[in-house]
Amino acid sequence: MSGAVPCLPAIYIYIYIYTYTIYITL
Repeated sequence: MSGAVPCLPAIYIYIYIYTYTIYITL
C-alpha cells in the first residue's frame, strides 16, 4: 500500500507538467 502512494502524485505531477508545457507552447 505504501508503494502505491508515490505513484498517484507522480501521475498528477506528470499531467501538470505536460499541461503546463502545452499552455506555454500555445
